[in-house]
Amino acid sequence: MAARKAPAKPEKKASTKKASTKKASTKKASSAAKPSKAKATKATKPKLKKLEKGPKEASTKRQLATIRGVFSDLNLEFTEEYEGHSGTSYFTIDTGVGELEDIRVVHVPGVLTLYARFGVRPREQHRAELERFASRMNTGLHHGCVVLHGSPPQLSFRASVDYSSVKDLERGYVGRLVGDAISMIETLDLPLILIAQGKSADEAIAQVLELHEARLSPSAAPKTKRASSRE
Repeated sequence: MAARKAPAKPEKKASTKKASTKKASTKKASSAAKPSKAKATKATKPKLKKLEKGPKEASTKRQLATIRGVFSDLNLEFTEEYEGHSGTSYFTIDTGVGELEDIRVVHVPGVLTLYARFGVRPREQHRAELERFASRMNTGLHHGCVVLHGSPPQLSFRASVDYSSVKDLERGYVGRLVGDAISMIETLDLPLILIAQGKSADEAIAQVLELHEARLSPSAAPKTKRASSRE
């Protein structure tokens, strides 16, 4: 009788499978410990904030430097913003004057415009009287105009200077615009209070005309005495 052949032992096959599993585990652990190049780049890349750059034209830079210089000399605190697609610069001045909410100065190459926004804001029900008041005031103002906007309505004094025909904006023009806005406080603040209290535009104007400080036109130059032809 022939002897039975013993079955082959599976130790080698199992050992190969175990070694393969161990190798895969080692590779996976190594991959987990070492992040990929893409992830490392994404994690370490700094986030850059996009800032609006100022104008590139040398002439515009000079005008803006002049404006900033005048504001600084007048000890005015201000912020500045630049709008690249339109080439417009916006200055907001904190005047420290309670009657004024703020002063906004807008510069477009060739034109400088000032808006002085008053703090008194009558209710919507007084809009008709405010419109009448603005219309009557504008017939007497020669150095600017009164603008009504928003809801509830708000009154602003607007003045501007066109310097497009000259090389540079003069400092005196910038200072004069700010001076005009400050000088209009006595003319416009009281009427706004009266209209907010329910007075008519005519009553408000009548009272403001009695004020010595009220100003509807630029100060006239002092008159000189003309010599007589008989002397």
